[in-house]
Amino acid sequence: TSGVLKLAGARLDARGVTISGPAIDVSIADLATRQSSGLLRATSIASGTNALDDVALKFERIGPLTLLDLAGKFDGAPLTLAGSVEPREDAVALNLDAFTAAPRKIPVKLAAPTTILVRDGAALIDKLVIAAGDGTIAVDGSAGKVLNLDVKIAALPASLANAFAKDLEAEGTLSATATVKGNAAAPVATFAANLTGASTSRTRAQGLENLDVAAKGQFANNVLNADIATTLKGQPAQAAIEVRLTGGTLKVPTIKLSVGKTVVTGNLALDAT
Repeated sequence: TSGVLKLAGARLDARGVTISGPAIDVSIADLATRQSSGLLRATSIASGTNALDDVALKFERIGPLTLLDLAGKFDGAPLTLAGSVEPREDAVALNLDAFTAAPRKIPVKLAAPTTILVRDGAALIDKLVIAAGDGTIAVDGSAGKVLNLDVKIAALPASLANAFAKDLEAEGTLSATATVKGNAAAPVATFAANLTGASTSRTRAQGLENLDVAAKGQFANNVLNADIATTLKGQPAQAAIEVRLTGGTLKVPTIKLSVGKTVVTGNLALDAT
């Protein structure tokens, strides 16, 4: 049995997602074997302040495999995704073959094909690597009600931050490792990062040399603890800081700064509401 299904509407709202101008065009070659192909279109798909415009999703089911080809615009730039969905004995496999986007004019792409398995409400991620600028962000592990993720950042240009802050003119290279573990509602994150050759328009205007900055710390229970080390004008500089966010109040109960033999300690409280 075969058939054709065509639907169109003005707007669809569901669970905080608004789909404007939805249109569906599906051809069913064999209903018994679910062999079908089609095109899903929408003027936009929006959730909060994020929106994917001019959406066109082509799909084709061949045997157990459903091929996907997505095109649209995100943040004013083209977004594309190619892959497939494949049911397995105890999981569903999302095979990602290609992905490109440019949020805030920052080009990002999938560095290599990968597969994400969805099993028992959790996503199992194996070597998901996103290239951004000349650097990469790699993620491995699992994400669901419980998180167990390893993140590695390599050679990420600090200049990417310029898209978020006008006149920053940041330079340098960031490398970092992080782990995120525990309950998704209250995860524990630990990190270690190195920023080499760092400078901004302000540091250069002050005549400061490029900085090499090392940082490590942990975020848990809405508390950030971090240790930072660098060198300022030939003098070792260190900072130890604790930041707490409680009931809309940002508290810094511990600040310790040292440059050479000079040490400054203190605390701070800000109303974040």
